[in-house]
Amino acid sequence: MRLTINGERADASIKRFIEPHAWNSAKGKANEKCRGGKDLNLYLDAISANILQIQRDLELDKKEVSAQIILNRYLGKEQSDRHTLMEVFHAHNKKCRALIGINFAPD
Repeated sequence: MRLTINGERADASIKRFIEPHAWNSAKGKANEKCRGGKDLNLYLDAISANILQIQRDLELDKKEVSAQIILNRYLGKEQSDRHTLMEVFHAHNKKCRALIGINFAPD
């Protein structure tokens, strides 16, 4: 699957296969007369509907919309705004170490 938004592309495998002779490149769909073609087209339509819903949700939430962001959300790899306590401590300590000698005296 390939998403293209404003010239930016993002690719991912849908883990489905069909013989090359059964694929209609012009339509971007499988030939429904070939074995598995109709099922693959239904699957592709479902993916397309999910992708469009994700795009609409991002736009309604006034969030950045890009091919990679949409793909990550579809694949469940979206970055969360939530962090564990250990992640917060590590980030804090990293910032403090960077300020040693500037705002903090060395040990």
